[in-house]
Amino acid sequence: MTQCFKNQASSYAEEDPFLHKIIDTPQDLQNSIKITNQQNSQVSSVAVTTNDPQKSAAAANAIARVFKGNIKKIMSVNNVTIASHAAVPETPSFPNVKLFALGGAVLGLLLSAIYLIIKEMMDTTINDDEFMTSELGLTNLGHIDHFHMEHQFKAIRNRNSNNQAERRV
Repeated sequence: MTQCFKNQASSYAEEDPFLHKIIDTPQDLQNSIKITNQQNSQVSSVAVTTNDPQKSAAAANAIARVFKGNIKKIMSVNNVTIASHAAVPETPSFPNVKLFALGGAVLGLLLSAIYLIIKEMMDTTINDDEFMTSELGLTNLGHIDHFHMEHQFKAIRNRNSNNQAERRV
């Protein structure tokens, strides 16, 4: 019944002038609707997806109205009722902002971890003396520590009696 309903939907746009105003072509209508049946039930639900939520609700209501009128021609059924009319949703169904934010955070962490791993693997600096002596087999001739200068560093020049300049740090 669901497939029959979906196949008939393209002809509904020509039958209902209101539906023809909402959706341009029958092919667009067929692509934008989703009809599902509850298992072991004759209850069908119609979902219409468009760019405008008001258009989607109006199209779903029009399709249900036209289907209710045409079901007598298709099947010998007289007691078709519309259980609930489509309403305009309060929040958009797509995009899911929380899901995209979580996905972006996970992707950012993954890319930063990959970047750090590649950066560490490509680092060719010698960080300690043990690597130089054990891995490279070189002899350590000396070690120069890094020292920090104060931000008030001043070079003082003294001239002694022999006209030679001295520099103290």
